Amino acid sequence: MDEELKELLKLCLVIIERDYAPCGLKHDVKKRIIKLYEQWKKAKVEAEKERRTIGGYKLIFSDFLRAVNLAQELAKRYKKSKCHYLRKWLMLPPNTRGGLGVWSKSMQH
Repeated sequence: MDEELKELLKLCLVIIERDYAPCGLKHDVKKRIIKLYEQWKKAKVEAEKERRTIGGYKLIFSDFLRAVNLAQELAKRYKKSKCHYLRKWLMLPPNTRGGLGVWSKSMQH
C-alpha cells in the first residue's frame, strides 16, 4: 500500500468509524475508497502525459465528508436513517449520479 493511500485511509478513518461502521458499511466503504484512489491514480498518470493537472487524492476525503453531511440533512428532512442514504450511495457505481465518489471523479477532469 503506498503512502498516499495510507494517508487517505487515515483521513477517512474518523468518518468510517463514526458514520459508516454503525451502519455495517465499514468494509464496503474502505473498498470504495481504495477503488476511487486507484482510479484517481490512473487519471493522474493520464493527466501528466497530457501535461495537465487534476485535483489531489484528498478530493476523495472531501467527497466522503460531503456524503455524510448530506445524509444527515436528508435523514432529518425525510425522517429516514442516515444509514439508508449511505448504503444507497455505496450501492451505486461511483461514476453514476448519486454514487459515492461521483463528485471527486468529476473534479478529476
